[in-house]
Amino acid sequence: MTHCHNNFVQTSAKIDFIICNRCFWCASLYTNMNNISNIKCSICNDNISLESIPISKKESFKVINNGPEKGIILEFSR
Repeated sequence: MTHCHNNFVQTSAKIDFIICNRCFWCASLYTNMNNISNIKCSICNDNISLESIPISKKESFKVINNGPEKGIILEFSR
């Protein structure tokens, strides 16, 4: 169930940040599932290299891509 209030989306679903450690594809996942084993990377089609980071409903995050040599930076805030 999703509610919109003051330009923020509120949902009863669990929120996870999903990242592929193989190609660094990432996404936000809104789901009631506890297991991500049936989710595949949209770029390399791999599901073994996916990692899930739970996000609190009061947190937000930003992904900064610094290129292949420096990698990515995840910036979390409340």
